[in-house]
Amino acid sequence: YMQTLKGIALEKGILSDIIFTGLLSGKEKLAAYSAADIFVLPSRSEGFPVTVLEACASGLPVIITDRCNFPEIKTYGAGLEVPCMESPLYEALISILDNDEQRKEMGNNGKSMVLSKYNWDSIVKRLEEVYRNVVSKS
Repeated sequence: YMQTLKGIALEKGILSDIIFTGLLSGKEKLAAYSAADIFVLPSRSEGFPVTVLEACASGLPVIITDRCNFPEIKTYGAGLEVPCMESPLYEALISILDNDEQRKEMGNNGKSMVLSKYNWDSIVKRLEEVYRNVVSKS
């Protein structure tokens, strides 16, 4: 799909503004998160996007589509959830880029969300709860 995306960027006159990295892992991925101002996942379908957690843990505000299945972003104020269309994504990007204070607040909220909801203690407690419910219903 990379060639399609490059073609769209060329057509829109923004190819030179975009870095197409391909897969990043390890230190390269951490460096990319550190260098970013915002994380955007303009997905049409997601199960549980771990990249959103990684971005939040890195202190980045996130912009996701309503098809990412991550309602906590809105609940915790960690970013914006928009319809999966070009115009709302564009407006969300401009909104966050134009507001340093909001960007910092969302980044801090996302970091807090990850630390409180997605740490091992919290995950284990929720898993134990699921097991208790299953056992009590059998």
